[in-house]
Amino acid sequence: MSKNKHNLKAFTFIELSVCVLIIAVVTAIGVPLYFENLEEARGARALENLNLIRSAEILYLVENSEYTANVAALQTYTNFIMVDPEWIYNITSTSINDFMASATRTAVHPNYNGKIITIDHLSNIIIDGTSVANGGTWPP
Repeated sequence: MSKNKHNLKAFTFIELSVCVLIIAVVTAIGVPLYFENLEEARGARALENLNLIRSAEILYLVENSEYTANVAALQTYTNFIMVDPEWIYNITSTSINDFMASATRTAVHPNYNGKIITIDHLSNIIIDGTSVANGGTWPP
């Protein structure tokens, strides 16, 4: 009794090639979207920390009648992430009437490294030179 080679159930080369092509297309679409969403989450974390710094500055103002440029002094007022491997937080200018806090991105990716998000005492947010009110978004 001889076996008929045509009755074997297996995938052909074309079927396997189509499957690999479909997986490659889905990956080519999905991976950049994943990294963009990841960067959006990092930007949201920086904005949240800047809002917490702003809140802490207001509490500091109430107690001391002035704003401070010392980010560490604000830790007692709110619990923001001061040590962040992806952002450096600074209070760039202070006076009796206002302040400006900034978060600078420390990314390996050249598109984001050095980009800055700032917030002032009035909650005006500027992302890489463009006000949020004028369409500024993260990632820029």
